[in-house]
Amino acid sequence: MQAFSLFPEHASSTAGEVDALYTFLVVVCTGMTILIFCAVFFFAMRYRRKDENDPAPKAIRGSLPLEIAWSVIPFLIMLGMFAWGTSKWPTMGPWNMGRGPYMVIAVLAIISMILIFVIGIQPPNQWALYITVGFVILTAIVWFAFENRRFQGPPVGDLIKRRQAEIAAIEAKFGSPAE
Repeated sequence: MQAFSLFPEHASSTAGEVDALYTFLVVVCTGMTILIFCAVFFFAMRYRRKDENDPAPKAIRGSLPLEIAWSVIPFLIMLGMFAWGTSKWPTMGPWNMGRGPYMVIAVLAIISMILIFVIGIQPPNQWALYITVGFVILTAIVWFAFENRRFQGPPVGDLIKRRQAEIAAIEAKFGSPAE
């Protein structure tokens, strides 16, 4: 019986760095989720109506410094994640699809994110749920139609040794990222 491990045995020279980045991403996302949950719970308890006779609270029009802070801080955290992750892969591997298709996909991704943002913030925001459900359905269609046949899961046993040999041969041919 094999012992349980969160990460499979390293099959490349950069696997440890990738595992560290992944752990950082999980910790940051978990921390942000807990922080947001606690804030929502605290404010729901703090400002709930205790009695039907309690007056409704006054509407708040907004706070520009607060809005800038909750936009800039997550942006800087994501920028740090991007910077850390980008340094792991300074050169493309043998699976490089070329600059043209890469640029087309990058531009389409940016346009779609802008579109999602613009549609999602339009008052009264009744489309936000439909957009989210639509993307989940689209992702499920792509997964079941194409990707689930291709994805084999993490390597185990002899497959690890074979992949380590393949990666070592590629690193020897193109240069190891550790060099």
